[in-house]
Amino acid sequence: MADLSFAYANARVKAAKSKLFDRDRMRDLAEVGSLTQFIELLEESEYKPSFVSESTRHSGLELVKAALDDDLARKLEKVEAIVPDGAKPALHAILRQWEVNNIKKVLAAKALGKPVSTGDLLPVGGGSKSLCQKLVGAQTLKEAVSTVQAAYRGHPGVCKAASEFSRTQDVRPLLSALDETYYRSLAKLARGQRDPFTRKFLLYRIDFANAMMILRMRRTGVPHERIRHHLVTGASRAVIAEMLGAKTQRAALQAFAWLRHVQFSETAYAALDGNGPLSQIEVEFEKAFLSDARSTASVSVLSLGAVVAYLHLKQEEVHSLRKIAYATQFDVRDDVKKTVLAAY
Repeated sequence: MADLSFAYANARVKAAKSKLFDRDRMRDLAEVGSLTQFIELLEESEYKPSFVSESTRHSGLELVKAALDDDLARKLEKVEAIVPDGAKPALHAILRQWEVNNIKKVLAAKALGKPVSTGDLLPVGGGSKSLCQKLVGAQTLKEAVSTVQAAYRGHPGVCKAASEFSRTQDVRPLLSALDETYYRSLAKLARGQRDPFTRKFLLYRIDFANAMMILRMRRTGVPHERIRHHLVTGASRAVIAEMLGAKTQRAALQAFAWLRHVQFSETAYAALDGNGPLSQIEVEFEKAFLSDARSTASVSVLSLGAVVAYLHLKQEEVHSLRKIAYATQFDVRDDVKKTVLAAY
């Protein structure tokens, strides 16, 4: 359903989308000979203001990280400013994924005893920024878990997992609970959306998350009823039923491909057949979702759908550029290039 209040926002977002890097631009960046050349190319793009701003405080990889984050924060601020007031709560609920990803990154780092800073996290605003700063500053993993529990006191699944941590010292259930809580809130939000483009985009996101959960848990022999307990209802029941009912992992992925009109490579199917890593499948899931995001951003008219899709594409671009920068600096470009370019 068209909403005339989105006319200005959608026009601005479509203009911004046209400036996102395409596959050819990403390939050029992935094939540069040095980090200096990589920075020079980005300074000739829309990222120039952020590189100029951050160059007085940073250099090398730190400059790339700071400039990319600064640009993403600027774009987020602009989008928040142009979205109609009535749509801001929905936008913030969708962007909660950035907060969840940041929390998971901090908890995982502290669980492994690795250093983590706010510079390693995606830019977030408001209360999310304050929460992330508290987590980074936590002296122990236990303190960080307690901080998450306090921030999510209205979410039973997260609080239960956080409480169990004191007994098990295993943070993984909490990471899963954060994802489940986010996707359940996304499903609730999708059900209340009148705009078909926004609703479809959100439900596709849930379907992709459910599909990966099914593949992971089937591989470890988890009974179907226990798998169902961790899945988010509200999206495609057919995806859940067909994937759980499939006799093999390959058949499960084929069922998803047929229902969601997605093509997976033989490499992805082979990984399932041979009990190989699921990373290849995750890359192809992300590629399929990005394709849907591009379609939504291009077609959705006078709705929140184009805005949400654009922000996801922008986030992925920044994430990909970070990967290329690290790969260039440490000369592992061939390993990373395939992963990055596969999404474009």
